[in-house]
Formats: sequence, structure tokens, C-alpha cells
Amino acid sequence: MKNKLGLYIHIPFCKKICPYCDFFKLVASNSYQDKYIDYLIKDLNQNVNRDVNTIYIGGGTPSSLSIKNLDRLLKAISEKTKNNLIEEFTIELNPEDINYELIKTLRKYSVNRISIGIQTFNKKFQKVLNRYSDFDDILEKMNLLKLAGFTNISVDLMYGFAGQTINDLLEDLEKIYLLKPNHISTYSLILEEKTVFYHEYLKGNLSLIDEDLESMMYYEIIKYLTKYGYEHYEISNFAKKGMESIHNLIYWQNLEYLAVGAGSSGYYNNYRYKITTKISDYYDSIDNNSIALIENELIDLDTKMSEEIMLGLRTIKGVLLDDFYSKYQKDLFDVFPNCLDDHKDDIDELSVCELSGSPKYDSENKITNVDDVKIKTSNLMGFIGFSGEGHYGTKLKIRSRFTSGDKNKDDQDFFLHYMLEKVFKINLFDLNYSFT
Repeated sequence: MKNKLGLYIHIPFCKKICPYCDFFKLVASNSYQDKYIDYLIKDLNQNVNRDVNTIYIGGGTPSSLSIKNLDRLLKAISEKTKNNLIEEFTIELNPEDINYELIKTLRKYSVNRISIGIQTFNKKFQKVLNRYSDFDDILEKMNLLKLAGFTNISVDLMYGFAGQTINDLLEDLEKIYLLKPNHISTYSLILEEKTVFYHEYLKGNLSLIDEDLESMMYYEIIKYLTKYGYEHYEISNFAKKGMESIHNLIYWQNLEYLAVGAGSSGYYNNYRYKITTKISDYYDSIDNNSIALIENELIDLDTKMSEEIMLGLRTIKGVLLDDFYSKYQKDLFDVFPNCLDDHKDDIDELSVCELSGSPKYDSENKITNVDDVKIKTSNLMGFIGFSGEGHYGTKLKIRSRFTSGDKNKDDQDFFLHYMLEKVFKINLFDLNYSFT
């Protein structure tokens, strides 16, 4: 994954607005979309001046574009990029938009990966989400894609709706499995500001699922999908062997990616940036051969190395010491000296601390209950990383220098908190764990 560069292209249009989505999106007329594609192509030609290895067209709903506009965009991308360098070219599709004409257009321009937003097959929850997918219809369209030569298909599954049961989830998983996708992304329903759901929740019109039940659902997903040969390679993502998302791995391996389109975000030349969502400002900037940014943050070396840890911990590979050194020419534990000075009497050997579980937090996101704490020493040198579960019940492996599983619990708690919060600068709000 060394030296790869991604390209993200944002299509903000949707045929309808989903109440949970906080991405930049709008419902627009055909003429409005025509003009946006005009400027999107100008943006591409003016601001993409590097060879890229992956392309991801997301939204919004890219498949809501007319075939004419989609063809225009894909032709411009093909002319701008060197197809022989593109390892992965993904486009997001809504199931209802998939037809022969769309598939023919995608094949014409070397798109080789399809991401389909299913979310759920349950009619009750489809109504809540304002999404409607029929299993037989999607199965037919999946078969059309496969017959056309698409061998890399991903689907999205959402869970964690108020009123959803484990059986409801398992029914969705069974149908997802029958579709035989190569890749599955799973997301629990999260309230995001500037969404319909968020405002309904504030008004008391929307309930949330019990957190313990949501945690159980997460484990059921892991158990089910791994049973059927999907590798849990990232907190929210599962793939058949060799079918991991190359573009998304660019994000998780802290590599750079360009952004094209209003509302898109990029990371290039050590700057993280976001393009304006105000369409008129976007058009004006393109006319002036520039780009209107609403965020543009210089990522210094210390921040970049901290983010390397944070992002790497999302994946089952984790952060390998050799990779870290190769990338930064620094030893990870020189960059992040742990709290050895506070535990000099405990140091005897390098070892690994394995963590799992589900603690509680106080108002400052500090863990308040970590029961049955133990620290294992296993001399697994050189590995830090996500090792199994994730969002609710993450297992991390963190190199420590405690040599006994019988150390005082308070000392062990302190060491864990220090390593994650102070040394690696990791926010614990979405990591649930205890020692094992």
C-alpha cells in the first residue's frame, strides 16, 4: 500500500433524502445536475495533476445521475487518468437505479468495483429509513452485474434501529449472504447533527436502541460473517480474501487522497482539506482556477504519526513497527515514549497487552469500570493493532513492559489509560475494552 494515491469524487444528488445521512446532498433538477457535472469536470482537469491508484465516486447517490451525465463524467475521468495505473475504481449505486443501460456505461469506462447501499430488507425499518429494497429485485440486479463481468461487489448493511431484534438482524444477514457479495460494510445507526433523525430525537419523536443490545448485534454480525468466510479486516468491514477495499485502506493507512466536487474532503501534501458545500462558491472558485475550501489544516509530523496509530487501530493488521519506521524513519516507541518512568520497577521485558470487553465511561470519557484486569506477556514484538471485534468490544494489542498478570489493578488501569490517551493520543469515546 506504499505511495498509493486515491481520488474521491463527490456527487451530491439524491432522488430523496435519507433521514440518517449527514453527507452533503440535495435533490436537484436535470439542468442543475448538468451544470454541476460541467464544473466537476473542470475541477477534475484543473486540480488532479497526479497519477492516482484508486478512484471512488460517492455521494449523495452517483447512480441518480442521468446516463448522459454519468457518461460525461466517466469519459472525463478516463481521459484524465491513466487506466493502467487504476487498481480499483468504485462507484456507489442505489439498487433501484441498476439497469442494463447503467451497467453498460460503467463497463465502458473501466469501473471495476460496485458498492450497493442496501441497509436493510426489513419492511418496517425500510419505512423508517425511507429506503426500499426488494430482495428478489436486488438478487436479479446482482446477477446482472456479475454477468456483465463485475467480480468485485460490496453491499452496505445498517443495524441498530429502535425495535430491532437479533432475529431481525439475522434475517438481514441471511439475505445478504445469499447475494454472495465479495465485501460487506456494516454500520450501526448513529445520530448525526444536521439530519432529520437528530432533530426528531431532540423533539422526543425518535427512540434509540439499547446499547447492550446493539453491542450484541455487533458480535452476531462478526460471528455470522466470519463463519461464512468473510475476514473482519476493519472495524466496520468484512471481505472475502483479497477483496478488501483498496481505496478505503488508503484512508486507514494514513495515505493521501485527492478530492473533487463540492463537499468532498481530501488529504494531500500534508494538508487535510474540505471543499465548500456552497455550490455558487464552488463554481466561482473553479472559474477562477482555484478551489473554495472551508477547511484546510496543515498536518504536522507529530499529528500525522498520532493519526497513523489511530487509523491503524481500526484494522486487523494494526500498525507494524517496521512499516512505521519505513514511513517516518523513526522508531514508534521513540516517538511515543510510554509511561516507563512511572513503572521502572515493573520493567523486565517487552510484551503484548491484550484488551477486550465493554467498560463504562464518565463525562470525560474516562473508563470507570475495568473488571478482572490482567496483563499478558507474550513477547509478540512489533505489533500494535485491532485484533478482532470493534466499535462495541474492540480488542487491541498494545506493547507493554509489565511482566506479570498479578500487578496492582490501579497501576494497570493507569498504564492502559496513559498509553491510549496520553501516548497514542487516541480518543476513547468509541473504543470499548478491558484487559484480558
